[in-house]
Amino acid sequence: MIMQIIKKITQIGLITVLILGFVGYGFAQEKGKLVSQKTVMKEIQGKVSAISNNFIAVVYAENKEKGSEEEIALPIAKDVNLEHVKSLHQIEAGDRVKVQYEEVQEGGKVIERKAKVITFLGPARKGEKLLEYLKPVEKGGTMVWEEREKSKVAW
Repeated sequence: MIMQIIKKITQIGLITVLILGFVGYGFAQEKGKLVSQKTVMKEIQGKVSAISNNFIAVVYAENKEKGSEEEIALPIAKDVNLEHVKSLHQIEAGDRVKVQYEEVQEGGKVIERKAKVITFLGPARKGEKLLEYLKPVEKGGTMVWEEREKSKVAW
């Protein structure tokens, strides 16, 4: 009698373990689908509003009537390819560039962007004003915006 009870308890325990194992595996598969990442290459063209050794900000659309701009700020990949210039130091605020960047998306949200190719298209046009008065600065691993010194604004 006791042997039969022990046998039943063992069977129930094994069935429970198997069921929980399959359910857990199913949840893991579902979670893997939700967390999938997608990497796409994108491209923008515009005027440089700020640049450093590891960061570039580009104004890619302007509405002069409203005095507004659309800008993107991108970290520069360590293995960035430069076209028509030899060094990032040759590119200045106001210069025209094309930037090809890698965008990593997770669940439809952008989680990372990096400039992979920067093509110098031409120097700043004379008399053209940048509407941008802020500069990106890295502080503690985070990019923040600070006001530029008046002498550093490209006119």
